[in-house]
Amino acid sequence: MQKVYTKKLWIVLFTLCFPLAGLLAQQCTSPGANCSSIAQNFNSGDAGFNPQTNPPSVGDFVYSATTGDFRSTSPAPNISYVLTSPRYVLVGSAPVTIGFDLSKSTINPSAVTRITLSVHYEFFVINLAGDTVWHLGAAQTQFTGFCSNVCAQVSDPRFTAGFNVLFRLTIETNSTAAGGSIVVDNFSNGAAAAPLPVDLRAFVAKRNNSSVVLSWETVTESNVKGFEIQRKSGNGSFEKIGFVDSKAPNGNSNSTLQYNFIDLNNNNSAASQYRIVSVDLDGRTKISIIRVVDGLKGLAKIMIYPNPSNGPVNVVFPNSDARDIQVSDQLGRVHASWRSYKNQDLVLNKLAPGFYVLRVTNVFTNQKEVFRLTVTK
Repeated sequence: MQKVYTKKLWIVLFTLCFPLAGLLAQQCTSPGANCSSIAQNFNSGDAGFNPQTNPPSVGDFVYSATTGDFRSTSPAPNISYVLTSPRYVLVGSAPVTIGFDLSKSTINPSAVTRITLSVHYEFFVINLAGDTVWHLGAAQTQFTGFCSNVCAQVSDPRFTAGFNVLFRLTIETNSTAAGGSIVVDNFSNGAAAAPLPVDLRAFVAKRNNSSVVLSWETVTESNVKGFEIQRKSGNGSFEKIGFVDSKAPNGNSNSTLQYNFIDLNNNNSAASQYRIVSVDLDGRTKISIIRVVDGLKGLAKIMIYPNPSNGPVNVVFPNSDARDIQVSDQLGRVHASWRSYKNQDLVLNKLAPGFYVLRVTNVFTNQKEVFRLTVTK
């Protein structure tokens, strides 16, 4: 989804003391956008933002700790200068605001072809084989030429509270680029999003005799202190059993990092549940999905929560065995089904209010289990 806006030129009174960039300074703002609230000023670090150039072998676009901004001191012709945020979680619905301050740049304005503000996201679908397939999407706004400040609102039907996004600024130079600088500062998101402490993926828990090995990886980390490990045995409550410090420098990373934790002497006869609580440097937390492992004398069971539910229903399987799954209503009509589903997590999020039957068959053992679900809205 894309919108293109023309520029509004400022009328500037000038003398010979002002450089050309100052003469043609412009603010580019899409209708309804307000970037007066600064989410990151970069004075204390890069906040997990990632500067890049395209092609990657050209340019010097980097974070400057001295000036507290991102800059290229010698912009090259026909290059895209790209700044990408860490993951943020939306606290409201569409439209989403994104903006940056470029007023300290001294590049000749005519050397910039366009500036793009975009909001990127991932979403997944489950195919007929039961595999989770990730897709990429984006909504963007473009401004032609150079702008001293850029601020826009972008919309997408998926932009709802709790949705994870990346913010991106792209500045494209043309063949006339020579001299001056590109300086990016003061990121704004209109208070519509908060930094996501961590994007945690691939969380696995496996029993090894009397111990349980937990392993997980993060795709991005923003201001992360570390990970609190919690365990629940039987019908008890989740309790803290350990803490793992973040491997990210200063708590910020855009690279995949791998972690593990060993729960020694887990001699519980019943099944145990594990979860990871990501803790950022400001004390905010995010709780992971739950993993279930067998006890020494009993097999872990399929876990369903919440049930009843007024929205999505989470189904957690104790292992990655292939399963045939079917969801039907009281009249026997099938609303969803999967064959040889191997993931440990399944989210049922498109069920209308009513009563349902969840049937699960283990492909290898032919064990059949039936559960009743209630959805209220």
